[in-house]
Amino acid sequence: MRAFFRLSCAIALLAAATDPGWSATKKELTERYGINPGVERVSGDISRVIRAHDADPRLKKFDIDNDGRFNDAEMAAASREDEEKYSAPPWEHDRSKSSSADRFEAAGETVQAKLGVPVIYLETKAPKAPVSDCEDDQRFFIRRDKLDNYMFNLAPLSKAQGASVAYTKDWDGSSYQLKLDGNVSLALWREPCRDRPEGVSGPYLSAYAFAPWIGAHGTRSDGPGGTSDLRFGIEAQAELFNPRPFNSMYFSLSPYYQTDFRGDGNAYGIEASWTPYWLEARLGGNVRRFSPYLDWYWQFAAEADYLNVQSPGRTDLEDKDYAWLGFTTKLHVFPFAGSEIGPEFLQDRFHLTGTAKYHWDAISGEVAALYSAEAAYNLDESGATSLSLLYENGKRKEALEEVDQMQLRLNYKY
Repeated sequence: MRAFFRLSCAIALLAAATDPGWSATKKELTERYGINPGVERVSGDISRVIRAHDADPRLKKFDIDNDGRFNDAEMAAASREDEEKYSAPPWEHDRSKSSSADRFEAAGETVQAKLGVPVIYLETKAPKAPVSDCEDDQRFFIRRDKLDNYMFNLAPLSKAQGASVAYTKDWDGSSYQLKLDGNVSLALWREPCRDRPEGVSGPYLSAYAFAPWIGAHGTRSDGPGGTSDLRFGIEAQAELFNPRPFNSMYFSLSPYYQTDFRGDGNAYGIEASWTPYWLEARLGGNVRRFSPYLDWYWQFAAEADYLNVQSPGRTDLEDKDYAWLGFTTKLHVFPFAGSEIGPEFLQDRFHLTGTAKYHWDAISGEVAALYSAEAAYNLDESGATSLSLLYENGKRKEALEEVDQMQLRLNYKY
């Protein structure tokens, strides 16, 4: 645990001490430079152009084709502005006639008229606009757990794990068993792309969301058995954009109430997490496909969870306080992802996930460790439904239930 704490502190200090290098906002990266910061790394010529624009606002204003220099048409547009601005004293200018946006649009039209339509647009189909969480207004999510779900909709649906429901009915004994494993959230207040505040050139709060959520895991049956936990909470999520060396950091804080599927339990808690994204290290995503045969990335979240149990209900918890510190990490592997190798029914369908959850109670010293491996196959092209084989072994901190089981699951994601 000490090694994990020291590693977390070292990563945090490195991220805080490194210069971000440029000050473009998420919205500018997407709309002007054609970069999706949640998927692509800003580097090469684009990085140099952004730095040039940061150093010279006038270049940024009139560099319509984003090549870091003025061509003849752009130079003419800048000269016309000078003429309009300095041909008369400032108090004689009629500011109602034009605005910077109007002149920027006019300059763009001048460039197009002079250079014509690029050949690439005539020879090929129109390029797709960059996919951006700035334009995605999804607010309702159904996923496996917190790490499977961000209110900024970062992970494609096909790469999520999804929630599962299983119902078993014994007609001879007239008994039943219901199994749930999932998380449902509704982002009532959500701002995925905030503008950079004036005077701030480094990392800044680029997104936030507030969402009530419900998390359910366990079994309910008509017999005496069945361990379960049911949580209701409201989560605040925030993104810190471009804190080098990471692309982004996500912070989460969520107070909640916990009971069980029968309502016998009674507990209150608050949990917090820190999740970094570093595409160059394949943390949270990646810049490019790993090979023609497969792709992969991994996730990591440092977590803290304080829980006051007044009645354990259908769990193996005790009437006391817990202060869990630990982490969740996942490895995602996608055979034949984005590939034309192999039969079509295998392409972009398979999803292999290995998960490790380790938490230590700072009050009692108890350890809850849970390990799982899952192989899933998406049943449709969107990835909204999947069939998976899951193996779990260990203990969940939410209910302290010991598990060693294999399940065939039908999963749904939204």
